[in-house]
Amino acid sequence: MKNSIVKICSFLLLLSLSLVACSSNKEIPEGVSAKVLIQEGQNEYNRGRYNSALRFYDAVIERYGDDVSLYIEATYEIAHIYLKKKKYDRAEPLLNEILNMYPKHNPGELPPAYEKLAKICLEKIPHKEKN
Repeated sequence: MKNSIVKICSFLLLLSLSLVACSSNKEIPEGVSAKVLIQEGQNEYNRGRYNSALRFYDAVIERYGDDVSLYIEATYEIAHIYLKKKKYDRAEPLLNEILNMYPKHNPGELPPAYEKLAKICLEKIPHKEKN
């Protein structure tokens, strides 16, 4: 019984978040977990709603940014969206910020995948030739 109630509440929360995502002027409800915010950001990205996805990732940083792992994940996702939108001038500093965090922490303290992903994304940014 308790498990069913939890499933129903989770479904209703995801449904309400999906409805919020359809309107860019509405606030994302408080109390939503970082995991749900990230999932909704991914859902919006997959639907091609990049600005809505950015709102969810910004909410992760705003609400859970003290958790360095969550900060890195959300920052990477934001940079990835900027790459997709060809806003390289916005993506590059975020990717460099991620890379600059790794030497300041002990190995294993930060999710290793984002260091590698940030390097790969930086390589995709076209740079103007200097004369």
